[in-house]
Amino acid sequence: MAGPVAARERDWGVTAGQPLADALRQFGKRNGYDVIVAEGLVEGKRAGPVQEARTAYEALMQMLEGSGLVPRFTRPDAIILESASREAPADMSLDEIDVLTSAFRASNDEYRWYGEKLLGASLALLRRSSELGTRSYDFTLYVWLSADGRITGLDGFGAGSNGEALVIARRLLDGMTVGSPPPANMPQPVGLRIVAQ
Repeated sequence: MAGPVAARERDWGVTAGQPLADALRQFGKRNGYDVIVAEGLVEGKRAGPVQEARTAYEALMQMLEGSGLVPRFTRPDAIILESASREAPADMSLDEIDVLTSAFRASNDEYRWYGEKLLGASLALLRRSSELGTRSYDFTLYVWLSADGRITGLDGFGAGSNGEALVIARRLLDGMTVGSPPPANMPQPVGLRIVAQ
């Protein structure tokens, strides 16, 4: 997860077992993120242990482990936490494309253009798949790319049967080439939410 602060492991500001609401506030304050969540969603929940997280994204996902919550980026430095079991809207659509750029980005349009290109290539591959072409799913992918536009890393989340679809999608997309290199210095990962029904 790219963000305005390149925090180190010791800076995540999370203690395992502390109330999740407190952990999220500390995480956001220490690492430069606005974290928004309804009190009812975190009531009684505890933060998971954060172990050897290399990025803020990894730290956040470890902290949320077992909580039933997933992050959705509304800005490069703003996260809304939602229930992983929310209903998917009908038809295949892109609910949101989050090109996670730094607070000091020079060309957001260029990053967004590349994110749309990445999304188009990903959807085309998934629609051609015999495993996913006719299935319903709703998941979010976080994609890392090499300098020549090849997918080198994938992470993501999807609740219930979406988790199985996510595993298939990650296998299908691993190593895919977008067709053109990403903009120089584009922060990564690129977040894509993909919904099909």
